Amino acid sequence: MSSTLQFTAISGAHNEDAVCYLLEIDDARILLDCGSYEDYSGEGLARLQRIARQVDAVLLSHPDMAHVGAYPLAYAKYGLTCPAYATQATHMMGALCMQDASKTLAAREEFTLFNEKDVEAAFDNVTPLQYSQPKALPGRHSHIVVTAHAAGHTIGGTIWTINNGAEDVLYALDYNHTKEEHLRRC
Repeated sequence: MSSTLQFTAISGAHNEDAVCYLLEIDDARILLDCGSYEDYSGEGLARLQRIARQVDAVLLSHPDMAHVGAYPLAYAKYGLTCPAYATQATHMMGALCMQDASKTLAAREEFTLFNEKDVEAAFDNVTPLQYSQPKALPGRHSHIVVTAHAAGHTIGGTIWTINNGAEDVLYALDYNHTKEEHLRRC
């Protein structure tokens, strides 16, 4: 089986911008993270807006602004309503991070990009996964299986493997390879 792979940086490739990448594997378009910082500016958001409706799945790797900061905006305003996946901890802490960001931004300025209800709706769309739990994408992309692995960089942080039956793609953006002792393995 012949595969086609294409990796496109939406933001975060050549500087310290928040991260958002598009992986095209066969005919599936998978968004790898959906980050933004609190200023919500930059060409990355414009590129995200252009592709959001065409994305088939989102994989969120860490529960901070750099990895999930644009997710509520893309879900509420850009049409990014495809399935999304994260570990339970990234799902829960990412939602808390974005609820806090929404409240903080609304208190400081006229912030209308998204609100707390948008954050709740976006994170209600995220399917929480356990580490090492393979998950086939739905529908016509069911031959593609994603699996979360412990990244060690943050609680719930994830290294993703994406497999289409012929190729394995490893998305390992932020990770810690040293043994950690702050939490016992579950």
